Amino acid sequence: MSERKDTKLERNNDPKELVELEQTLTRLTAHKGVQGLVVLAQDSGNVIRTTLDNIQTQQYASLVTGLASRGKSVIRDLDPEDDLTFLRIRSKKNEVSTPLLWR
Repeated sequence: MSERKDTKLERNNDPKELVELEQTLTRLTAHKGVQGLVVLAQDSGNVIRTTLDNIQTQQYASLVTGLASRGKSVIRDLDPEDDLTFLRIRSKKNEVSTPLLWR
């Protein structure tokens, strides 16, 4: 996985949606306690944007992608018409919040 720091999200062709997305990412990173942000392509898991260093980015991307895939399978096993839309993992020290957009 290659890291791309602060690149535009090129998959989105609508300039208005791109501006809204960039504003949302800026708001998220401005929240107190946010240590970083990683945006992954949903089809490939490739890094689109990150504020973390390369090692952390690769670690989070790999682990979250695998966990999200397993979580999606669990939800589908329980109800084939349902889907995993958000994954939140909280520990004593940190929290990982992941909105999931499946196609």
